Amino acid sequence: MKPIPTPPQHLGIMLTSRCTSRCGHCLYECSPTRRGTLKESTLESCLVDLDALGFEKPSIHLSGGEPFLVFPLLMFAAKSVLEAGFKLDFVETAGGWCTSTREAAERLLALRAIGVEHLLVSAGPFHQAHVPPKRVRRLLRLCVNLFGKDALIVNSLDMLELVESVSPEETISFDDLVEKVGADRLLDAISTQALPINLGGRAAETLKHYMPLHPIETLKEDCAERLLKTGSWHLDPAERIHTGYCGGLTYPIQDGLAEWYREYQIECWPISKIVVEQGFHGVVELARSEAGFAPDPNGYVSACHACQDARLELWKFDRYSELGPDGFYTELEREKQLGQE
Repeated sequence: MKPIPTPPQHLGIMLTSRCTSRCGHCLYECSPTRRGTLKESTLESCLVDLDALGFEKPSIHLSGGEPFLVFPLLMFAAKSVLEAGFKLDFVETAGGWCTSTREAAERLLALRAIGVEHLLVSAGPFHQAHVPPKRVRRLLRLCVNLFGKDALIVNSLDMLELVESVSPEETISFDDLVEKVGADRLLDAISTQALPINLGGRAAETLKHYMPLHPIETLKEDCAERLLKTGSWHLDPAERIHTGYCGGLTYPIQDGLAEWYREYQIECWPISKIVVEQGFHGVVELARSEAGFAPDPNGYVSACHACQDARLELWKFDRYSELGPDGFYTELEREKQLGQE
């Protein structure tokens, strides 16, 4: 049987790549300088195509970036998802936008009025480097008051409390938090939270200063599983589908989701073919031969870290349409350059 992405059980719709923060763990490299916004027509056609493909309806969540920065689009998306008969799991936010209690209450009530039942508030050492804990607490109180305690999901309250034990009012950088509480304690808390982080995206560059680094030849990963078999998809503002958890390895769907899926043949996607058949080591070898890639002699925190390092060099040659969106690699390159200064 030829490899093909497992149909989605869950779909995250990323309304924007813009965020108030540049969180040190973001798998999708969102930031204040990115401006991608999902088109309403793309959202609508995606929902239609999911039905046309005959999939069992996946549950959907709305996220970003920070979806509250494009609030009219958030309202449109929530209404469209619910009217199309999909289960809306939650709207995700980090709360950086919540500077006015009155405005925040108005927005939350507007979402509740169209049928949104759950909110996921992301909090912890990466988020609170940019969003003051007191602002998150304001949002949590509003959510409980307006939606009820059972409607609120916090990832992770324990992590928020850990930050508050050091800096209850103001932001604190990840490095400063490490200095205050200790790297071992902080990393242990991160590794045991309910929704563990992926050691790809921005997390790899952030945590390489605090985690063991491994020679590239010793690293292992079930790359085929990670790319094609998770059943967790994301639609991003650049009209790309993420079929798993490989940040920056995505599929453009300008001709529509249904057309892309019906025509999917892994032979048409050379990077994916290498990942599935050879694993990330195959991508590394391709980057060596085509881009002169030299693995970091200091090592990597994970296979994903090494893979995206190699893919960054391949992306610069603009040969492979799977390597995108461009904003992901632009952010990655920026961080690597800052780390070398």
